[in-house]
Amino acid sequence: MKHHVEVRYDASAEQVLRMFADPKFHTAKLEAMGMTGSRVLDNEDRGETFMIRVERKVPLAVPGMKKGAGSSCVNHTERWNRKQGSGEISAVVPGMPLDMTCIASIRDDGDGCVASYDWNVHSKVPVVGKAIEKFVVGDLDKRFNEEVETTKKMLADYR
Repeated sequence: MKHHVEVRYDASAEQVLRMFADPKFHTAKLEAMGMTGSRVLDNEDRGETFMIRVERKVPLAVPGMKKGAGSSCVNHTERWNRKQGSGEISAVVPGMPLDMTCIASIRDDGDGCVASYDWNVHSKVPVVGKAIEKFVVGDLDKRFNEEVETTKKMLADYR
């Protein structure tokens, strides 16, 4: 299932990407959202490009999946090219037959910037796969909105 989301930030793309590249931002953001126990697994900043991998502790209750399927960890990886304003994101739930990938972009727009996310969510479960995809996209929207609001509050530290 394909899903498009856009968000406007009151800062330049350079400032937002600087924030996205900071491991401390990710742990503070997730903690502020109540995802205690989340941690940065890996990060690499090479100037023009950066990568960050975060283990998020999130509650999972997916319809059509037996209790205990998957885990409460989501391994979230972002790779960005600052110069091109482009990124790739993946989210993996260990033990869950689900692929979540995203092509992202960010561009300056007036006195701020706009980040665009094109998600592709695919469940490998026969029969109920589409229902799982719809559930995951709905949950993605809910968490994304909360994440954006938290991110906007933290943005002042990167101006």
